[in-house]
Amino acid sequence: MKNWLWLLKPYRRYAKKYFVFSLVFFGILVPFLNFCDVIFPEFIISSIDTESPAVKIIIGIIGFQLIDFLIPAIEDLYNIYFRDTSEALVEANINREIYEFSAKVDYFHLDKSEFYENYTWAIEHTAEQSSKAFSVLTRCIASIGQILSLAVLLFTINPIILALILIGTLLRTYGYFKYNEFYIERQKKVVHTNRKFSYIQRLFYLKEYSADIRTTRLKDIILKQYDRNTSQQESYMRDYAKSLCKWAVFSGFAYHFMMLLSMLFLLKSIMDNSLLASAVWITAILSINKISDCLTELFDQVKDIHQIDIYAKRIQEFYQLKPVIEDCVGSSVQIPYEITFQNVKFEYDKGKPVLNNVNIHINAGEKIAIVGKNGVGKSTLIKLLLRLYDPTDGYIKVNGIDIKKYDTKEYRKYIGTVFQDSNVYAFSIKDNLDIYSEHQKDGISFSIDKVHLTQQLKNHENELTKEFSDNGIVLSGGEIQKLAIARILDGEFGLLLFDEPSSALDPIAEEQVMKLIYSMASTTTTIVIAHRLSSIRDMDRILVVDNGRIIEEGNHNQLMNRKGLYYQMWNTQAEKYK
Repeated sequence: MKNWLWLLKPYRRYAKKYFVFSLVFFGILVPFLNFCDVIFPEFIISSIDTESPAVKIIIGIIGFQLIDFLIPAIEDLYNIYFRDTSEALVEANINREIYEFSAKVDYFHLDKSEFYENYTWAIEHTAEQSSKAFSVLTRCIASIGQILSLAVLLFTINPIILALILIGTLLRTYGYFKYNEFYIERQKKVVHTNRKFSYIQRLFYLKEYSADIRTTRLKDIILKQYDRNTSQQESYMRDYAKSLCKWAVFSGFAYHFMMLLSMLFLLKSIMDNSLLASAVWITAILSINKISDCLTELFDQVKDIHQIDIYAKRIQEFYQLKPVIEDCVGSSVQIPYEITFQNVKFEYDKGKPVLNNVNIHINAGEKIAIVGKNGVGKSTLIKLLLRLYDPTDGYIKVNGIDIKKYDTKEYRKYIGTVFQDSNVYAFSIKDNLDIYSEHQKDGISFSIDKVHLTQQLKNHENELTKEFSDNGIVLSGGEIQKLAIARILDGEFGLLLFDEPSSALDPIAEEQVMKLIYSMASTTTTIVIAHRLSSIRDMDRILVVDNGRIIEEGNHNQLMNRKGLYYQMWNTQAEKYK
């Protein structure tokens, strides 16, 4: 129940008027309308039996008809002016909350499949279940109001009839609680298979996979995985079918059997002449049918509450990921950054160190290159500096202070980063450039001119993909890397991080970009990860990483004279240009 109530919070927060109006309408007006529908026939028959004046009967008929017209009319206006707009507003705010919370989740959670399953569950079900929770609330209030008013009528006629109906309802409710337990267990199991189905669906419509699908055996492999996943989901369905059927049959049989007994008891009362007035007979029959319908609805609503409560509990697992790094509040930082790695060890998986006993000191304003083979921990150093992860052991200090003591947002604010696989987004060119700081029109022109993209990006309002616009611009891999560099040209930074910033560029473009990087690095601490050693030979210092350790360091000439790993890598690359 508490989880169901938790899902009602967005309606109280974002649609308060709609929330209050709904409670009043469904709590008072709807029960009153249904009560009138039940007692109206008794009023007519009693008036005729007692030979009441025609004027009294006509006034009564007009009054009932006005009620029957006005309350549904109010409901129509309610739906038009409140429901649709309020529901859309609540859904938009719920999704925004999920996006904001997801952006605050610590980066290391993204390495775990549980995060994606919890995120998928939250984004797919929170707004939907919140809407259901509110709908159930209004229907519950309406049903309870109707049941209470009709129960009074039935109790005055014969309390045993009311007791039989309540027993049937309780039995049915118990059966559906059991049904729901098995249903939710089954749904939890199919989350994993549904994720696989979603992934396979993406493979067939995303352009990046289309060439492989058409030119290789990839399609057959994907469909084989699809068939295997389908079989797995069918297995889950079969495992729970027997239990679901058993409790569904029990619930329906128990309820309808008790309703049959109540009708037979009413019939016996009529035949024994214990109920004489025809008007009372009609009221009793209408009340039984109506209260039966209301109890059925209330039972369905209780079942829905139980189901929603289970969904909400699963949704809350997403919100239990309390940020540690992202919510860190501390002191501000001075620029440029002086960096120290002190006995740093890091593991993605326990017992498998990626970095081990790393000790580095980088002076403020120094230009550093990091080189080494693939998978030796170079990019991990960048992620640790960004504080996407914290070291497993050891310390990273900036200006002599452990970076854990800085305000995370403030600390990252002065770090400009260009990754090898930089992203572009289906927004305008300006929005794509404004990731670090907002650009004015002159600033946009300056930045794209510096990276030689003026011709490609003439119209700043154009989008950088064709996702939502046929006029969108599709950039090559090298142009995307240039755009990523343009993002940081107009900002103030204490540290610049480049992870393979020129890997997709031709030699001429690479030389232009590296000159630009050197010019930016003149006053800012700069770290460049590179595979093309010719691009970083003029760095102040080069660190060579192997098996998670710094095995060599020095400038280009010093490392060549040492004839170690750097020397081997340089000569290997040089051979390709002979």
